[in-house]
Amino acid sequence: MKWILVLFTLLSFSTSLNAQDKDKQFEMADSLSDAKEYHKALVIFEKLCEEEPNNPTYLSHAGITYFRLERFDKAKEKFRLAVLYSQDNETHLSNLAAAYSNINENQKAYEYALKAMKVKPTSLTVYNAMANANNIYKYDETFRIYKQYPELTTENKFNLVLGLAHYHTLNFEKSASYFDAFLTNQDESDLLMKQEENTNSYLFNSYVGQLIRQIVYKQGDKEASMARLTALRNESYSDTQSQRYEVRILVLLMITQLLESPEFDYGKELLLARPSAQMKLSVADLSSKLNEVNDKLKSTLNESLNKKDPNGEDFRVFLASGGNLDLFLKKLISGNIL
Repeated sequence: MKWILVLFTLLSFSTSLNAQDKDKQFEMADSLSDAKEYHKALVIFEKLCEEEPNNPTYLSHAGITYFRLERFDKAKEKFRLAVLYSQDNETHLSNLAAAYSNINENQKAYEYALKAMKVKPTSLTVYNAMANANNIYKYDETFRIYKQYPELTTENKFNLVLGLAHYHTLNFEKSASYFDAFLTNQDESDLLMKQEENTNSYLFNSYVGQLIRQIVYKQGDKEASMARLTALRNESYSDTQSQRYEVRILVLLMITQLLESPEFDYGKELLLARPSAQMKLSVADLSSKLNEVNDKLKSTLNESLNKKDPNGEDFRVFLASGGNLDLFLKKLISGNIL
């Protein structure tokens, strides 16, 4: 009896399926995938792909299942074949872009995202093209696409992708505005909710960069920037984030000191404005912490300005000239300081 069951099983997988059977098998696999029974779904999808190796629908669904299992190389191969055997299908192109992005082949991800957008411009394909442009540092492309499709870029997710593009091109006033809008307009259904804490950090750094420019160029509303930084620090999402902000505030103190700026008192006000119950560093710790930050900051400033001045006396002159301020700010936002 056991031999007959095994034989039956072998026969069932070696016999070609008719069209009606394929439809039933496809619906079953799709239901299994929706129920997160991915391995069971894959057995059926792979069988269907064997039956019709040129069927882009079967290939695409197999790729999606591999993608959900985070087997991105296998997903890429299925999506690549789906693209090969379909006529300019924006969904298959977008899926292939996503697979390439998840294996850090960002140039290819951008190329396929751009093809998907050109085949059928939608809010999703436009967003994917802009996000993938950001991933390969083509921020001008991000702005160009945004201007090209104003009617498709009104959803909240575009505030995030535009905020990142402005942030990395050091336009901190605009990045702060977009990050603020993204956080304000999120709701529980937003698929990007998990980005909230990271976006808050980008927003904080945007105001840090904005404030440094205001200090260096002696212009702008420093009080407003300080007030926003204080609020963001006090509204931290976690103790870890709060502690990071505390260190960044200390960095601001040291920057203003090294710049020999009269705005140094603003930095002290920012630090002292924190409610005592939320203080993460005691007053006794501040001196030693400032010394630690001072050493790191001086080293990074010297490197970014190509100066060998251990006392920092020339920092204010070089920063105020504007010639090297962007180099310093790029160091700052890349994490080398903050």
